[in-house]
Amino acid sequence: MTNWRLINLLAFVALVVVNFLAVQLPFFGRTPKAVSDLFPNMLTPADFAFKIWTFIYLLLAFFVLKGIRFKSNNEDKMPEELSAIGPLFLISCLLNMAWLVLWQSLHIFWSFVVIFALWIVLMRIYYLLTQVHNAKWYYSIPISVYLGWVCISTLANLNILLLYFGFDFFGGPESYWSAGLIGLGILGSLLVLYLNRDIWFTLVLIWAFYGIYTKHSQLETSNHLMEYMTLIAIIVLVLAGIISMIYKQRVIKGNG
Repeated sequence: MTNWRLINLLAFVALVVVNFLAVQLPFFGRTPKAVSDLFPNMLTPADFAFKIWTFIYLLLAFFVLKGIRFKSNNEDKMPEELSAIGPLFLISCLLNMAWLVLWQSLHIFWSFVVIFALWIVLMRIYYLLTQVHNAKWYYSIPISVYLGWVCISTLANLNILLLYFGFDFFGGPESYWSAGLIGLGILGSLLVLYLNRDIWFTLVLIWAFYGIYTKHSQLETSNHLMEYMTLIAIIVLVLAGIISMIYKQRVIKGNG
């Protein structure tokens, strides 16, 4: 029987090592940020926002370590959450590492294909975890946070891909297109809140939108549409998150 817990632990260690080398080595003489700077776009947050990766990796470390240490009645037993995920976490790690190599080697099209695939895989993991009754927080929260940030990264990578191929944003300003993608992010987060009451996913999007707002507000020639749109996104998601938490607590008390 395949020991997915051990495999996932090793895959996560490899992921952390590759991410470390991508910055410190770096691959092809470019850091991930250096490549991002080559393709400035309106959906890339301020630099401080990317510190969330440290938080994501700490959560994922907890995720894999809790899985590897799980014991029941002195017998090795697969947690239901990990049983549901199977090899998908391994695939997500491989895709994350592949994205770094493709990104830093300036294969922009294939890097978008890979990060889109990573988004699909994380969506599947997320869905499977929602099907587990009373899934432990140390499995669900890391995936929620990871998925939330990858959603924003996928949108930013889409913008970069379009710029790379000379997309003219249907003849209008780039800000209109970017504001539309932010609106899409708002709708997606509201849907997640409505279906799963997942405040963690929403908090990640709020953080990303705050990073985008900060970047635009600090520019000498700031784009007011992007400032207003990100502010609207933050306000809407904060209010929706509060309402969702209140509703969730009432449901819990009602069932108690």
